[in-house]
Amino acid sequence: MNIYFAGSIRGGREDVKIYQEIVAFLKTKGTVLTEHITLESIHDMGEDDKTEEFIYKRDIDWLEQSD
Repeated sequence: MNIYFAGSIRGGREDVKIYQEIVAFLKTKGTVLTEHITLESIHDMGEDDKTEEFIYKRDIDWLEQSD
């Protein structure tokens, strides 16, 4: 099963530890396409090396792949 997990990035990263716990559980059920949400290296300004257009297209692709 492909899972799309959504969590706050630009809205704040206060819950990243909770995201890590949730994703760890979800990984026992399938493949989490958005595991990067759990990385502490991503700050509240988003992913430095990616454009908004890239992120949008990537996320739409992941949503389409999700079960």
